[in-house]
Amino acid sequence: MDAGFPLVNYLMISMLVVLLGLKFLSILDVLNTFSMVCMTSIAYIGIYIYFFFINTRRRQFWGEKYEDNLKMSVQKLIDEGRTLYRKEKINNADYPLKMRHDDYNGLTYEKRGKNNYLAYFKK
Repeated sequence: MDAGFPLVNYLMISMLVVLLGLKFLSILDVLNTFSMVCMTSIAYIGIYIYFFFINTRRRQFWGEKYEDNLKMSVQKLIDEGRTLYRKEKINNADYPLKMRHDDYNGLTYEKRGKNNYLAYFKK
């Protein structure tokens, strides 16, 4: 996970520990302590949800931005692997590739579920 999630958890736990410590020192009464714990919990849950949505949007943005670059890089790796297999005369059936997409050139695919493929180099 990202750095935001442990930070929010740490802040919430530390605030609850401080409030409970003040309660045991009899500085705060029970009702006041309960209301403060509820308010801080609601605030930290809101911050947690905010960090969650920011994190999700950031990953989606960078994934869409570099999708073509990643696809070209994987295709180059497949091409290099194909030349290595031919040069070393390696049997394709012995070393299948586990892929999540079936849109690369030079491979034959066996479907093994949703977004789960076994790929073999074409001869």
